[in-house]
Amino acid sequence: MNATRQQSLLDAHNEARARYGVAPLRWDDRLAADAQRYAEEIAQTCTLRHAQQRGQGENLAYAAGRPVNAQGWLDEETYFECGVPYRFEPRVGHFTQMLWADTTHVGCGIARCAGRNNAEMLVCRYSPPGNRIGGYVVPRAYCAQAVPPGATPPSRRPAQPAPQPEPRPQPQPQPQPAPPPVVRRPAPQPQPRPAPPPVVRRPAPSPQPQPRPAPQATTVQYRRPQNVPADALYVDDPSTPDVRTYFWPALTQDDVARLSADDRRILTQRVRMAPEWNSAQVQGERVPVRPRPAMPQPVRNPFATGVPDMGDSDLFFRFLQSYPY
Repeated sequence: MNATRQQSLLDAHNEARARYGVAPLRWDDRLAADAQRYAEEIAQTCTLRHAQQRGQGENLAYAAGRPVNAQGWLDEETYFECGVPYRFEPRVGHFTQMLWADTTHVGCGIARCAGRNNAEMLVCRYSPPGNRIGGYVVPRAYCAQAVPPGATPPSRRPAQPAPQPEPRPQPQPQPQPAPPPVVRRPAPQPQPRPAPPPVVRRPAPSPQPQPRPAPQATTVQYRRPQNVPADALYVDDPSTPDVRTYFWPALTQDDVARLSADDRRILTQRVRMAPEWNSAQVQGERVPVRPRPAMPQPVRNPFATGVPDMGDSDLFFRFLQSYPY
């Protein structure tokens, strides 16, 4: 590629970028060598196909019967929407790569197709690559100053003086009426409260002794338990008037029948004098009855003067061994 065609391609890129206020591209010989090598490769079959490489952007063009150039890429500006995030669009992708604001270098190569007269292949490589999905081709603020093709870019327009706004008449402040004087009323004086009446404390009444009710004469009515014989003796204790203690000999009817009259008399006296023998305490009920009779006098101990001879009665000695005294 000669220098004239090289400059023509670089100017085509920078004129389009200048109309959107984007910085111009610079020619890169390394990118141009890569583009020239790939242009000669696809010229063997004279078919447009993008290279399987990364790290560089790429535009392809084909022309037959005339010199190839970048005019077809510039014509895609009709479909370009400025200020919109980039999305894949084949009919505008060449122009957006030429205009991509983050791209700083470009290099191109041209090769003639084999077997076809006047047919040329154009390859341009860009760094850093553009056309990133979701990115902006140019900053959104630059879209407001973009000019159509053929117009003078903003950087080449003569500076026009900004129109001066006509001064607006300032409204005159209206005099405000003076506020009425504030009449302050004297604060009300607190009224004296009447003194409370003196508290007259009466002496507490002295407690009067309550008369105690006279004790009523009561006595105890006793109930004999079922296991106590009807002829059992009993003793009343003055300290526990509700309790009566019964005594009876623990002899069966057969034993009593076999005893003689003297043995029965001695045993009866011994039972009366032996309270540790069989006894039963019965709780009485307090009911108003006639006064309780006087307690019986204790029986004289017949063994104080000696024990009479009872003979050789086996039953009598067996009874004495069973009931100690």
